[in-house]
Amino acid sequence: MSPHDTARAASTSPDRRPPGPARQDAHRDDLVQRVRAVLAGRDVREVQMFGGVSFMVDGTMAVAARRDGDLLVRIDPARHDQLRQVPGARGATMGTGRSMGPGWISVERSHLGTGDELSFWTRTALECRRRVMPQAARSHPRKVAEIVRVSDRRYRAKGQPLL
Repeated sequence: MSPHDTARAASTSPDRRPPGPARQDAHRDDLVQRVRAVLAGRDVREVQMFGGVSFMVDGTMAVAARRDGDLLVRIDPARHDQLRQVPGARGATMGTGRSMGPGWISVERSHLGTGDELSFWTRTALECRRRVMPQAARSHPRKVAEIVRVSDRRYRAKGQPLL
């Protein structure tokens, strides 16, 4: 093998390649499975959004598994600065670096390795959903009232408290 062939082989080895779409999808799919396990037993709907899979809990987005395996988390804007201090958390961006604002955090894939880390962020999103729901009720009272009514029935039937 010539030195040129060796250099080309090294530059295309799986460990040195930047993550392509197939590898990114694999990271996302792994995270999707893990989020499903954490949210098991809840009224969850999955929606393709933000270049990944978003998890809607009772009609409100809680988290999204992004294509690169990072987790997008809906948070209480009042806790934004506090939660950005958690290792792996940063302000979420869309597209070419445009900020999504203080109600969103992106958590790097490398900081979601344990079930406890993923559970922490999922719980944080569900707590935000509980706080945001009353605000949404002021702007869309009929829609939110129906969501709460349906959700309350489903959770009480399963013996779970309504968040």
